[in-house]
Amino acid sequence: MELYTFAYQGDLTSQKALEVKETLEQVVAAGNIHLQLDLKEVADADVVGVNALAITYKLVNTQDGTMDVLLKKDSALAKMLHLTKFSQVLSLQYS
Repeated sequence: MELYTFAYQGDLTSQKALEVKETLEQVVAAGNIHLQLDLKEVADADVVGVNALAITYKLVNTQDGTMDVLLKKDSALAKMLHLTKFSQVLSLQYS
């Protein structure tokens, strides 16, 4: 199992989230189905950002892959994932 690490910093909102989603779709399409998303430096997040992660998770999961998400405990993204209940689905690791 080869782990592919994707690190992102900045906002995971609207247009940027769509760009991240497209990048992650390309990563998975290239055969990388074991992902570690380092999102500890994400400053802000919204529902579009959560959707980008959900779509990536679905792509990886349908190919029997894995996806771990690294977050800061009190980050905006961690709060959004908790509010949307995706924290119960995704494998989250807090720092």
